[in-house]
Amino acid sequence: MSSPRISVVMSVYNGEEFLAEAVESILEQTFSDFEFVIIDDGSTDRTSGILSDYTKRDARVRIFSQRNKGRAESLNLGIDLARAGLIARMDADDISLPHRLKEQCEFMDGHPEVGLLGGTVEFVGPDLQRLGTFRPPEEDREIRVGMRRYNLFYHPAVMMRKEAVLAAGGYRRALCDADDYDLFLRVAERSRMASFAEPVLLYRIHSSQASVRRMTHQALCVLAARLAASLRSRGIPDPLSNIEEVTPELVRDMGASPEEIRREAVKEHVFWLPFLAEINTDWGLQLINKLLQLCYSGSGPPERTAAAGALLKAASIHFKQGRFAKAFISAGRGVFVQPLEVGRIVKMAIARRARNLNVRLETP
Repeated sequence: MSSPRISVVMSVYNGEEFLAEAVESILEQTFSDFEFVIIDDGSTDRTSGILSDYTKRDARVRIFSQRNKGRAESLNLGIDLARAGLIARMDADDISLPHRLKEQCEFMDGHPEVGLLGGTVEFVGPDLQRLGTFRPPEEDREIRVGMRRYNLFYHPAVMMRKEAVLAAGGYRRALCDADDYDLFLRVAERSRMASFAEPVLLYRIHSSQASVRRMTHQALCVLAARLAASLRSRGIPDPLSNIEEVTPELVRDMGASPEEIRREAVKEHVFWLPFLAEINTDWGLQLINKLLQLCYSGSGPPERTAAAGALLKAASIHFKQGRFAKAFISAGRGVFVQPLEVGRIVKMAIARRARNLNVRLETP
């Protein structure tokens, strides 16, 4: 039997809620020459039953079950089992758009120097309500500049060459909450990168996904991956090669200050806040409380800009809920914390509102 052109690789653990939508989005692709390798990582819900039904319906679906070992080991197994030279990642709670595999495969065929390909992602809520768009830079040079600061590839939207992943050493379990960023940085040391301007994926945001549940540790792993890449670029051995867990102590030993670690955690919370607040105001308020605690933790100066933004977001939520006294108090606290930042945010809100009304603001 000939090998397929693409191996779609998914790891799932207790993903019954959105799993069928994710699987269907792959099976309904306009491109058909693929296999779908799914690792059931010790699920205890209805995941195995759902997957079993798909193996009976479509011969392209290959299921492998194991005891729970975590995403990194599951994906490494999936890639080892993959028969194609191109690996398309997929998660159990997202939706690939119909032309994704066709367009990404054609791009990779035409650009053999590219080992890692991403694409524009549409953020959606649990019920597929649209929340925003992430459009990464398309060219290798711009991507490399951006990757020094943060991950420009959404994991379930990427296509990679299997040989590039294996040459980089695959996923590392210790980087559990940023194993994708860590891998992409290592792949980038061996091949070029690119990204699509057109959307390829609906990226679902919900309270139970790992990125939301483990923001603080994810921020720590992101910082560790970035520092390790910087050390490798200077010819220094990778300190993450043989570790079991990323800890604050390890990251400090790699050169990060406690304030850098805190700032990274603050950035992570700031990123997710508008999405979660839009989906569920209670989630938003809970995240605001965590963010404020982070802004004022540690011995260094507080993160006033992030704190002011969080307080204004809380004021907006309270106002929409009719809690006018709480809205006034939160807004007043925001003004007190960072008056200049509050002014900037208000100006941005006015300008955005004007654009929505097709009104041009004349500034003196």
